[in-house]
Amino acid sequence: MSRLVLSRKIKQGVTIHKDGKVLASLEVHKVDRNSVTLAFVADTEIKIDRDEIYSKESETNKSDY
Repeated sequence: MSRLVLSRKIKQGVTIHKDGKVLASLEVHKVDRNSVTLAFVADTEIKIDRDEIYSKESETNKSDY
């Protein structure tokens, strides 16, 4: 699994790509004292979830088997 840790300022972004195709991009939209707002852009077949939603869906899918 790839991992990248970096600093970004407002309006700066990151592009996630594979084999020359952009899978998703994100931009720092807003920074408050205790939170950062990120804007994600991806094709509709790319699913983007918060960790707690993804974990809940993963557990639900495991229990379906």
